[in-house]
Amino acid sequence: MTASDKLAEAAALKREKNYQGAIAAYDAALANVEAPDEKTCLAVAQCHAGTGQKDKALDWLALLTRGGDDFPAWQAASGLLRKLLKDNPGLSAPHAKRTGRVWLTGSYTLAQLAPLLQLAALAVNVNIEVAVADYGQHRQDALSPDSQMYAFDPDVIVIALHHSDLERSVSDLSVQETVAEATQDVSMIWQSIRQNCKARILCTNIAAPLDEAFGHLSSRVPESRRTIIHAVNNDLARKANELGGVTLVDVEAISAQIGKRAWFDDRYWHLSKQGVSFKALPLLARHMAALIAAEFGLTKKCLVLDLDNTCWGGVIGEDGLAGIKIGQGDAKSEAFLAFQMAVKRLQQRGVILAVCSKNNDADAREPFEKHPDMVLKLDDFAMFVANWTNKAENIKHIAKTLNIGLDSLVFADDNPVERATVRELVPEVDVLPMPEDPAGYVRVLGDYLGFETVSYTREDANKTEQYRAKSRIAEMQATTASLPDFYKSLHMKAEIEPFNDFNMPRIVQLIGKSNQFNLTTYRYSEADIRDFMQQDGAVNLSLKLADKFTDHGLVSMIMARLVESAMDIHLWLMSCRVIGRTVEDALLGELCLQARARGLKKLRGSYIPTAKNALVETKYADFGFDCIAKLDDGKTIWEYDIEKQGDISSPYIAVNTRVEA
Repeated sequence: MTASDKLAEAAALKREKNYQGAIAAYDAALANVEAPDEKTCLAVAQCHAGTGQKDKALDWLALLTRGGDDFPAWQAASGLLRKLLKDNPGLSAPHAKRTGRVWLTGSYTLAQLAPLLQLAALAVNVNIEVAVADYGQHRQDALSPDSQMYAFDPDVIVIALHHSDLERSVSDLSVQETVAEATQDVSMIWQSIRQNCKARILCTNIAAPLDEAFGHLSSRVPESRRTIIHAVNNDLARKANELGGVTLVDVEAISAQIGKRAWFDDRYWHLSKQGVSFKALPLLARHMAALIAAEFGLTKKCLVLDLDNTCWGGVIGEDGLAGIKIGQGDAKSEAFLAFQMAVKRLQQRGVILAVCSKNNDADAREPFEKHPDMVLKLDDFAMFVANWTNKAENIKHIAKTLNIGLDSLVFADDNPVERATVRELVPEVDVLPMPEDPAGYVRVLGDYLGFETVSYTREDANKTEQYRAKSRIAEMQATTASLPDFYKSLHMKAEIEPFNDFNMPRIVQLIGKSNQFNLTTYRYSEADIRDFMQQDGAVNLSLKLADKFTDHGLVSMIMARLVESAMDIHLWLMSCRVIGRTVEDALLGELCLQARARGLKKLRGSYIPTAKNALVETKYADFGFDCIAKLDDGKTIWEYDIEKQGDISSPYIAVNTRVEA
């Protein structure tokens, strides 16, 4: 029986409401299918829902969003999701790592997008509740402090813009005035939101329509609509960078992926002010969901690469250096070259690279050292693991050594058996569905949205060097006789300074990403942080670390304030890559000095347990804090007597402070 016959049998059983039989038939039909299409995923989800297996139904609904962008299938799936949530209060996706409330508003109708966005969020492990404003209410929502938007108390506000916004006054103003007015209008909305609530802001730029009076002259004529829209988009990007706390959804680029004729549908614009065609809504929902996940700190960190037939054509151990395919001259070699170039661009942007290959180590390294056409070099990888251990175990080793979660890893391998094994044994890892033809590798990498991020800092550019240093440090620690000797051999230096405009982007990023060493796990926008800094008695400390291997950049921070005659630690976190280096000792030491300078004798802090921060459950106790309260929700409150116990310090880190007492 062919796979299509098995699918037909499963569909027939489903129509008879023999859901258990249908599930078994679907399992058999899909045994060797890596990425089922969206309609099949919907059918399997419906069968699981029919048998009461709600968690499995949610898993298949999440998988559906990766299977294609068929609008009717997405619409039916979102309806099933709503029913499951309505019938089962408190139900959430089995792998959800964040929950949030999202408000949709803008200059076109968004009612059809809302349920698709909620569905797309399942695939990025975020449970969201979505509310939708009436058409064209984004200005009123933002400017009125008592609007329904603020009453909803959203975690994220999505503002969708349409090119019709520019047509209100384009004939009355100069090009410069039109661009300035449009930018000012949108930035006024952003600023008002920041003044009235703490929600993160996602705002689209503007997709330029196809019709253009100037035709092919449009790029050369300032007055053309296309040129004006591009100028507005550039101004919005500049303004978002200036204000901070605003993430732009690049719908001009997204619309180019599907094609402008598919993106716009004038019939529905005139009927109901539907600014994006139904056909394009799933694509938009997936991109928005990816950015919402990034806002919640769920950006993937590391791309783990196989080598043979993934980074080059052929098998290095059999074909030798001259026999592998990479470089110019034939289609296959150029495809692998293009893939390496795409990977290199990710690495330069801050994605960590690692190798996980079944190979002799020397053979695996040889192309990076000797082949003239290799784009990637050994120094581009934070870890290089080439042996004959199964890849699932090696991937776990990579995550442990780099001290990042398995759910931060993405795996690329040409071998479908290896991909299936990793999916089965390490389900936390995202596995890319690599096609048989290497010409499709770049497209797969480009379509993957897990690496989407909402910020970029100097530390990101140096990330590979920092994590490679971490790997070297782990090797050195394993061979050093004692921990004190190991710490001393690192020659660590720390620089502690207050929050400032220069380090603010990294601080915001660190707050959004740090989960393990994070005592309270509060998530703050830049506006929230700046508000905190203005409070009386507030102390805000950031710490940069360097050692003999690398400059790790800004890796830790504390936000504290005067509360009841004690210096209360409101938020204390540290990058996972320097955990266990006594960085926390150095930072607490500076906080002791700041407390003393204010005449305070005690430090106070809270620990709020989460699924990720068990690492720091005893952190306050380790420093000699006394537990003074245990609350029903698991929160504990701790206190340290500076006068009685003395200042905390690290004997292994030379500290240079720029903080005024």
